[in-house]
Amino acid sequence: MTSQLLELGEFTSAAINAAYAAVLARALGDFDEALRQVESVIPLMTPKLGPILSSLVHLERAASLLALGDVVPAVRESQRIHDEVAQIGALYLHLKADLILAEADCRSGDTTSAVGRLAEHVDYIRSESPNWMIAMYVRAFPRLLGVVARAVGVHELPSHMLSMILPAYAEPAVAAASEVLDPRPLAALSQRLLGRKGSGRRVSDLPRENVCRVQLFGGMEVLTQDGPIASRAWRKRKARLLFAMLVVRRGGDVPTDQILDYLWPEFPEDKALNNLYVVWSAMKHALSPKLLRGEPCPYVERVGTVCHLIRPNVTTDLDAFEDKLIEGKKADHENDAPAAIAAYREVMAIYSGELLPGDIYDDWFRSARDRCKHEYSDAALRLAVLLEAEGDVPEAVQVIRQALVHDPWREDLYQSVLRHQISEGQRSAAIETYLNCRDRLTDDLGIDPSAETNKLYQHVLAMECPDEESQWSLGRRADDKRENFFQGHPLGKVPVRPHL
Repeated sequence: MTSQLLELGEFTSAAINAAYAAVLARALGDFDEALRQVESVIPLMTPKLGPILSSLVHLERAASLLALGDVVPAVRESQRIHDEVAQIGALYLHLKADLILAEADCRSGDTTSAVGRLAEHVDYIRSESPNWMIAMYVRAFPRLLGVVARAVGVHELPSHMLSMILPAYAEPAVAAASEVLDPRPLAALSQRLLGRKGSGRRVSDLPRENVCRVQLFGGMEVLTQDGPIASRAWRKRKARLLFAMLVVRRGGDVPTDQILDYLWPEFPEDKALNNLYVVWSAMKHALSPKLLRGEPCPYVERVGTVCHLIRPNVTTDLDAFEDKLIEGKKADHENDAPAAIAAYREVMAIYSGELLPGDIYDDWFRSARDRCKHEYSDAALRLAVLLEAEGDVPEAVQVIRQALVHDPWREDLYQSVLRHQISEGQRSAAIETYLNCRDRLTDDLGIDPSAETNKLYQHVLAMECPDEESQWSLGRRADDKRENFFQGHPLGKVPVRPHL
């Protein structure tokens, strides 16, 4: 039974990895490789893997067939899966199927149907959960950008999703969007994605030497040509908070009504707008204290009903973090281990702590903070694998330990350490690692270690003891805690039995 479960787990991992590799290969323009990846695992698919995983693999096969111009089987397969996943509420797969079908609609000239398909997913797209998937599909199928923008609204497109499209893919996507969007929303989309001038007064043509550098990881620090901005220079707490809101959107438009709802939810609109004017002025003064009255700020801009950064004039460590992640994944996909290692090392160096930690930033930034931490830990795990393959085991271990400092609740990081300690015969250290993992999960999250972690721990217990420490070390730790608990208890010390 155990061997069957292990075999099933291997098939599951192989299928997920193949689907992920197909998305990346297609986004990079290698349609044949994308198809090869998924077709290599389709013969391994069994009913035991379940409908979700099967649908994921077959949808990636349909998308790859469509990219290669084989429209009929792609539509047939996507429509079949679309009808199945819609019944069970699998939002991610439902949207993926409709993206494929929408692209097929566009190829037949029926953009109205394409927009209608994606209009069903507006709330889900705005939630930012499918950001990566949509961006990768737009890179493979440029026409989809205009369809998504028309269905969701240009100003409601998630900024992080747009940032993952990258300029090389953005230009053909914007050009294709002209078939779907009217001139005004098309200009707005172009400005959001490419930084081109849209309607209204803009200052994106100001001198580029006037650059503002912003650190977000570990806490916000802002440096302009006038030097670092001290906390007191913001004058109003919400001026600093507003600037952080614009920075995290990375040049994307932030609708004024979103700002008002977040900063002054209890105020009527007219009073909230007055407050925004005051805070906006304080923010501009902090960023550019030498500005004359009425002069535009080189770093931020408010045009009509939206606010945003002047992105060419503002650089952030978040930009560098995202760029190095993409660079590392691309090199990894191309099996360029040295380039991938170099990029992932940069990711480790940039991430000096949580993105905008502190209560002041919690609500608006929680999603971005959690995403960055997750991507950082994923990059650390991948870097460790690459380093170990290169023979640099000490650095691989150090990378995982560093990641645990920043993300001490990621169970797969503990699993990585455990595997290394098992391979090195470090039984006592492995027991300590397991106990730390268990304590973090149970005490902080209220969950037990997974079956995979417990399986690794059983390997540890089966190892020979190199010293006096016995195989019931876990029981000893538990007994010590128990004895401490009962000290001073009305019933006195309760005897405990060693765990054998």
